[in-house]
Amino acid sequence: MGPFRACLLAALVAACPLHLAAQKTAVVEFDHTAGTARLIVRNGSRADTTPLSASPTVRLSRSVPVHIVVVNTNTALYRYARQTEKVTLPEVESVRSFMARMRPYLPELRRAAISALGTRGPADEGTTAAALAATRELLTRNLRSGEQSLLKLDDVMHGSNGLRENETSVLFALEQMRRGVPPEQASERLRTALALGGPCQSPDSLPEPMTDRLFSAVGDLLDAGANLQLALGGLQFGGDPTWVQLRDSAQLMSNRVQNAMSDIDGLTSSVYYMDRLIRIVAAGCSHWSAGTAAGTMTTGQTVTLSIEARSEPEIARVADPEVRTFTVAVEPRMLFHPGLGLNVVAIPRGRFPTYATRPTTGGVELYQAGERDARYAYGASLGFTWGALDRSETSGRAVWLPEILVSFGAVRGFGVGAGFSWSFLKLSGGAMWVQHEQLAGARPGDVLPDETYFRSRQSFGRPKLYISLSLLDTAPFAGRLPRP
Repeated sequence: MGPFRACLLAALVAACPLHLAAQKTAVVEFDHTAGTARLIVRNGSRADTTPLSASPTVRLSRSVPVHIVVVNTNTALYRYARQTEKVTLPEVESVRSFMARMRPYLPELRRAAISALGTRGPADEGTTAAALAATRELLTRNLRSGEQSLLKLDDVMHGSNGLRENETSVLFALEQMRRGVPPEQASERLRTALALGGPCQSPDSLPEPMTDRLFSAVGDLLDAGANLQLALGGLQFGGDPTWVQLRDSAQLMSNRVQNAMSDIDGLTSSVYYMDRLIRIVAAGCSHWSAGTAAGTMTTGQTVTLSIEARSEPEIARVADPEVRTFTVAVEPRMLFHPGLGLNVVAIPRGRFPTYATRPTTGGVELYQAGERDARYAYGASLGFTWGALDRSETSGRAVWLPEILVSFGAVRGFGVGAGFSWSFLKLSGGAMWVQHEQLAGARPGDVLPDETYFRSRQSFGRPKLYISLSLLDTAPFAGRLPRP
């Protein structure tokens, strides 16, 4: 590695910030309740806070990853545009399909059982008594099973933590939220009763307590109905009053089971909807994260949040119907920060001779006729500040290296230098090449045959020291700058 490359590498290492000790992060907080926003930039233990307007488009000067958070909100009441909400709402056809798969087997099972048992011919009294006792026991057991299945289904509706009780708990939590109670506190009773864990979870990650109970009860009810049909299709003992009574009770129970199954569709819809409300309310949180936004070396990213009330009637009743929007624009993350400025330039040694001819013996003499004053000019500059040289976000100060300067108007030239800025003012200096007249192939005092031999050209010559004062961040005026 040559000396030049070694020096260049050392300069780059000195100019770039060391991120090993502390990583700078930025958080944009949007207060949903107050409609205000603020930018928090953290660098190690230091945190700089900048208030923002209610719905601004924020242009961040440093493109570190920006975490966007909505605070003082209620995820149980509002939807967010960047949220991918997967709502599990199974259709009623699921239960219908389940029932349709089971019902065709019931007649077949009944006929198969009758065929297997057959019609008994004459038998001894001991065999008949044993069969009668077994049939009684089967009917009694199936009657008890059917009754328990109906009670289990009724418990889904009216039991502890059933449909009606959970509906009351959900409405109570929503009413507390309407009165200003934080959603984490308002949903605590509901989460504790159903063992749903802590708040601020994803609704999709929570279980469906009502749906699980319903399908468990429906499964038991289907089994009970099938067993009753099998028992009724078994051996017949019409002459035994006890068996007749049990048969009639079993038939009545079978009818009750069938009637209950016919009402399952409407109950299933209610249970699905209640589970949806339970999961939304139980997962309620007073803050919501919109994720991280960061630019690349050449592109930026704009994040727009939209917050609106959920559509469920129970929730829409207590939510604010106003739609809130908030936009954040993140600029590219770059190693350097360019800055455009409008400059007033002073060139202390910016005086240049002018030439003319005068008659003399043998022709015309070339002489210095005067001076052209080019000590003051105006123009534009483009500077670059790097890593540790840039403190514009904290103290407002920055070192610009290099600065490229171009002057316009009567004094035209270009320069290269360095500058120091504070806020929007920059003081810089360096070397500037100014366009001026130079003789071509002659010197003052030379005698020419006539004036037609006089030649001069516009050249930049040697650089001159310049001092400049500029206004920074004039990018909106860049398209209006005159061309040199």
